[in-house]
Amino acid sequence: MTFRKYPDIETLGYEENKDIFLSGEDTIVIEEKIDGGNGSFWLEGDGIHFGSRNRDLTKEGDVKAFADFQKKLREHLQSLEDQGIKINPDYIYYIEWMAQHTITYTKAPFVIGFDIRLRKAMNREGEGLFLGRESREKEFNRLKIENVPLVWRGKVSELRKKNISEFIPKSKYFDGVAECIVIKNYCRKHPVGNYQLYAKIIRSEFKEDNRAVFGSVKSKNSDTSKIVQEFCTDMRIKKAVLKFVNEDNIPLNLKLMSLVPHYIIKDIMKEEILEIIDKYKFIDLKEMKQKIPKLCLKVINEMMQETIR
Repeated sequence: MTFRKYPDIETLGYEENKDIFLSGEDTIVIEEKIDGGNGSFWLEGDGIHFGSRNRDLTKEGDVKAFADFQKKLREHLQSLEDQGIKINPDYIYYIEWMAQHTITYTKAPFVIGFDIRLRKAMNREGEGLFLGRESREKEFNRLKIENVPLVWRGKVSELRKKNISEFIPKSKYFDGVAECIVIKNYCRKHPVGNYQLYAKIIRSEFKEDNRAVFGSVKSKNSDTSKIVQEFCTDMRIKKAVLKFVNEDNIPLNLKLMSLVPHYIIKDIMKEEILEIIDKYKFIDLKEMKQKIPKLCLKVINEMMQETIR
């Protein structure tokens, strides 16, 4: 089997997830989203394989930042196998490696399980259904891997009586409110992918942490300048840099300038486009491409200096 990337989860309100609350009889699961390093593991004929977000880590320590986690997880799974507990060859296990990210988790285990994909249900594109919450809990518990925290479970009809943003909980793994929640409707399929319908909500306070001033930019500059000021924050850039360093094994140096600005623009247009359309009349992508690299360069230089101290 070749590597299978975990699908991107769109923010609630996008066209792709508009039917997530369609039927009052559907069961909804809400979970805390962990800001770690996306990873996976599965069984092949030559043994256990490990993956980062984007590729199969075919060699021990292929991604330097994940080397210790990979070694520790391999040892953990081997100790289970010595006890007669083996991973299921029909599953792909998705986990968060608790590597350094923009949130410092002080109470987390080294990995947390958040989804399991059924290999037998995959189509030619490698997309396949995920186990439901209860089955997934049992499987990760069997492997002695902690499950991502459950926030709420119930019918859509019950959820309609509540303000869903109020479900963002105090994190289980650090002293603060969770970054984000993921909403999972196992009763409905994604309109494009061969898997169930998911959506995410990022808490407003986290957006404030990651923007200059969330929702209150008072600059007299152009709309594009305001968009850059509001959404291209130091925290967002730092998170992108850590993604490339931790998940893609790219050194922390100025070569990141060929990757980070483009990634930031795509991320803003993907995650914030609904709010941008609602608040602003005009977006000049050419102007964004001029302004964002300057901000990225400043943050990357600062991060490089911090490693020298």
